[in-house]
Amino acid sequence: MTRPPVGRLAALFVVIVFAMVGIVLRLGMLQVRESHQYRNLALDQRERTVTLEATRGAILDRSHEDLAMSLQARDVYADGRFVQDPLAVAQKIAPILHEKAHTLMPALSSPSSFSYVARGVPMGQADRIEALHLPGLGFLDSTRRFYPAGALAPQVLGYVGTDGTGLAGLELQYNSILSGRRSPRRSTATDSRSPGASPPTSRRSRARASSRRSTATSSTRCRRRSSAPCRPTTRRAAR
Repeated sequence: MTRPPVGRLAALFVVIVFAMVGIVLRLGMLQVRESHQYRNLALDQRERTVTLEATRGAILDRSHEDLAMSLQARDVYADGRFVQDPLAVAQKIAPILHEKAHTLMPALSSPSSFSYVARGVPMGQADRIEALHLPGLGFLDSTRRFYPAGALAPQVLGYVGTDGTGLAGLELQYNSILSGRRSPRRSTATDSRSPGASPPTSRRSRARASSRRSTATSSTRCRRRSSAPCRPTTRRAAR
């Protein structure tokens, strides 16, 4: 009966011990010395800074009646990679948007992954389009400017552009006050395949986005007098 090679077993044991010691030391460095670095890398992959736009403030008369106000709306966009039949989609949503089908075709037939179909769409119309479940259409939270008194003093009140910037009248003169201030927020990305995740266009997601936007809201009161210029004051929403 031959005896086992003691020298080889001892060498193998020493190699295993050194390997285990090296693994333990490396784990210790990762957990203690380099943990902060890897934690920051993980946060950079999961979190991003999003700048929230403030809802444009309202213009009120001396009786606190709204002369100009912002209402919740939706922007409708198309992802050309997933729009299967642009003409059929245009014919379905054109009556809802009160547009001609051919005016929507450039955005729906574009190969781009993002093309605006309509901006500042009232919530009721946007919900009707969303209920159609048309592939390739997406929705973004937005606002639209509304003048309850209609064409009352349009030269004085002015108007805003598509992006909500004042272009004339009081809307332009007090644009910096009415626009409010942007609010940077940190958001954490989640896996949409997880059991508790919600789709990005769900009503719950839109409600969270609306509540975050309201923290950056400013409203303006403009007292109209016959002999004195309007002097707006700003009311900011409580955080």
